[in-house]
Amino acid sequence: MEINREMLLQSFREETEECLAQMEQSLLALETHPEDRELISSLFRAAHTVKGNASLLEFNALARSSTTLKICWISAAARTVVLSQEVINTLLQAVDALRQMAKRAADGEEGLLPEHVGVERAPCRRDC
Repeated sequence: MEINREMLLQSFREETEECLAQMEQSLLALETHPEDRELISSLFRAAHTVKGNASLLEFNALARSSTTLKICWISAAARTVVLSQEVINTLLQAVDALRQMAKRAADGEEGLLPEHVGVERAPCRRDC
């Protein structure tokens, strides 16, 4: 059976956008409920899905950046990082960067833009 790459990419685009929208919604909800473990779990699952799909398609920069966010969610779940307003704002910016990276990767432009380089570093690591 032959795999239709364009169909696969369309599925990737749709699922990635759903996951990124879920991450944004969960982050915004965490502003008022920073201890909500279900929201943190939701963030982890969404980042894990993006990472897995990116890895499958060999979008390595996107997969690495998604892994970085998973580390943040693990830290938040373990309560080794405080999800302050500043951290949440930084994570929302990281989600925006992931959205740009995913679009570029699906369009065949896998290289990172200069503004995306920092996403591969844990945005909450300084607070851990």
